[in-house]
Amino acid sequence: MYGYEKKGGLPREERRMDAFCTVLADCHLVDIITYFLSLLKEKIMNGLKEVSSSKLGGFLRRLDRWASQIRQSRKVKKEVLIAKLVELMESDKDDENLVELIDTKIQLNFEIEKDERYWEQRA
Repeated sequence: MYGYEKKGGLPREERRMDAFCTVLADCHLVDIITYFLSLLKEKIMNGLKEVSSSKLGGFLRRLDRWASQIRQSRKVKKEVLIAKLVELMESDKDDENLVELIDTKIQLNFEIEKDERYWEQRA
């Protein structure tokens, strides 16, 4: 994976990534890693086939409920931050309010970025 392909995490130096890929290729580790990943995928797929559909269905329902709770809590948090931002914009502009205004904007931007990352991953 190249630097421009990477999303999230810590940025890596391109040289270090190239050196790592070169070592993998020189030691013929790419084939070994690919083999083990395919083995792991096969084991997971076989394991899923062995799980009864009712257990899997219950797990998926709980997982869906959990995801809905997270979406709802993010929505509520954004609504609270927006209401707080409106309130701060209408209040007097003293130092304390400006600090709180900036902090609220940063928190709101953080929540918006989390939503954007979520939708990018779903695409």
